[in-house]
Amino acid sequence: MRVCGQDEIQQFIANCDHAAACEDARALLYELTNGDWANLEAFQDDYPLADFNELPKVRFLLADSTILVECITCFDRGILLVVGCQRRDTHRSDNQNRTDREAA
Repeated sequence: MRVCGQDEIQQFIANCDHAAACEDARALLYELTNGDWANLEAFQDDYPLADFNELPKVRFLLADSTILVECITCFDRGILLVVGCQRRDTHRSDNQNRTDREAA
């Protein structure tokens, strides 16, 4: 599979001060660039914890869900485009929690 947008993950690694998060991002980048999946189902089998709910978007949560890597897939052409890699705020504010309760 051809991985485009690798610089998103590389830039994250260059600016990251958390060793475990950097290592998780490096490992995912290595796996994606060296993987060979025949189809989406094989890819999903290898990443059962990834979020495939909004295909062609795929989301990976790394480092105990503190890093979000977002990708767009095109298995017909064998391309995965990394569109984002960023720290994810795992602590929600009271306003966000209230909004979630009100929406329910």
